[in-house]
Amino acid sequence: MGRDLIKLVDVGKSFQGRRVLNRVNLEVGASEITVIRGRSGAGKTTLLKLIALLIKPDEGRVFIEGLDAWSLREGERNRLASNAMSYIPQSIDLIPSLSVRENIELPALIRGVPKSVRERALQDVIGLLGLSNILERRVSTLSGGEKQMVALARSLVSKPKLVVADEPFAYVDDAGVETLFGVVRDLRDRLGTSFIITTTELYLKSFSGDKEYFLVNGSLTRV
Repeated sequence: MGRDLIKLVDVGKSFQGRRVLNRVNLEVGASEITVIRGRSGAGKTTLLKLIALLIKPDEGRVFIEGLDAWSLREGERNRLASNAMSYIPQSIDLIPSLSVRENIELPALIRGVPKSVRERALQDVIGLLGLSNILERRVSTLSGGEKQMVALARSLVSKPKLVVADEPFAYVDDAGVETLFGVVRDLRDRLGTSFIITTTELYLKSFSGDKEYFLVNGSLTRV
């Protein structure tokens, strides 16, 4: 179990009497891309929030790097999540009035990371993603694909072992999907970063993960 970045064991979740997730089991290892496909309302966002420790399961266990996350104290659990992963929500939560640089740096700034460390991490990320030509632009002027790339860059500044991304291709055309997923594969290969990506695209094969799942009626099935 200790070799898995993430392990869910018989996880279930309900909201207002509605069963959203039913005995979900999932394992994610190092340097893996996991794609979870499902229709809108299938429970994909709930599943990712459980993985990111943003909500607590009603039953089952969530292990992060071998540790039973919900058996830990709140501070320990928050540190565990912060050190292990970055979460990109479905709604791109960049700040439109800030520049690309400022948006990428913001999480590290809030955590009190020294300026020299922030700048080094920023340069590493923009080099990997090729964002130097838009670094000083306001986010409000960017295309959907560019915004997703900035959100990805921001998630990588802390050098997480895992990036959890909720429908990152929702605002990107087909060509943009191929480009963005190519970047994801490159990051996996070059950095060893793992990714969990959800999508409503049930059959689109312009991107495919090392592991593929369908989430239907609250049940997760490997393809």
